[in-house]
Amino acid sequence: HHVLFGSEEDMVPLGYLLRRTVAPLLEPGPTTLPAVDWTAWLARRVLQVVKVADGDHVAGGAQPSDAHGPCRDTEPPLSAPLPACAVTTEVSGAPPLTVSPAMRWLIEPDEAHAGAGSVIIDGAFSEAMLSRLDRLFAQLPLAPRYKCTQGLSDRAYFCDAEGWVRHALAAAVAAGTPARGAPVQGVAMPHMRFLLYAEAGGGLPPHVDLSRTDGEGRTSSHTFILYLTGCQQGGSTVLLEHMRTPSSGTSDIRAAVTPVRGRLLLFPHMCPHLAQPVLAEGLPKLLLRGEMF
Repeated sequence: HHVLFGSEEDMVPLGYLLRRTVAPLLEPGPTTLPAVDWTAWLARRVLQVVKVADGDHVAGGAQPSDAHGPCRDTEPPLSAPLPACAVTTEVSGAPPLTVSPAMRWLIEPDEAHAGAGSVIIDGAFSEAMLSRLDRLFAQLPLAPRYKCTQGLSDRAYFCDAEGWVRHALAAAVAAGTPARGAPVQGVAMPHMRFLLYAEAGGGLPPHVDLSRTDGEGRTSSHTFILYLTGCQQGGSTVLLEHMRTPSSGTSDIRAAVTPVRGRLLLFPHMCPHLAQPVLAEGLPKLLLRGEMF
């Protein structure tokens, strides 16, 4: 058994992590526990263990693994990651979002298109829930930029072991799609990641997403994106007709989704899409992304 943390490829034995993270809590000493989200606290503690273990491994003469592909071994990180706590996503003086879900189909479910059933749901998350996600993100470490394809963005990985995020997502899907039914059951995979665009020009070229299979053999079918900030300019998620960069016209664009705080976007993994570059006026752009079925 392994625990997944730090990036989707880094694996550390569970027993080792428990001895270095949980066991110290059981030793005699002060009874005051950290006043933070326990999942995030454990994540930071595990990262310390991973760094120590990785440093010992390299010092022992072993060569870095090529499991991350050529980008990890031949190129340094694109830049030093920004501290997560330096980013504030809450807008001062903004009225709280009310929980009154509204759904809009982007691509009708019966269309002969890879993105059939793509939908956005607005107003399904309270400001208290969104603020809790803000605080969680501020407690998580940013992963190094190992992947060449991630562009000018940083990622923070999170496993929703307690289920509070997955519960909120399921409730949003159920409440936001009552008329014609949801395109998915609303079951999110526990492993999620925050994506932070803190530099102008950050975006992603046309691509499709991979699915994820959980321990029960269930495979995801849709990507979810929950926007935690809005973008005044740029930063839209664009669903495409074909797997190519749109020309000067708009015939290749099926839908352009503007980031709005609390907006939930669902689309099939195989729907071609891109992320438009974020302009300076739209920074920072922060979202929570994961897989769902």
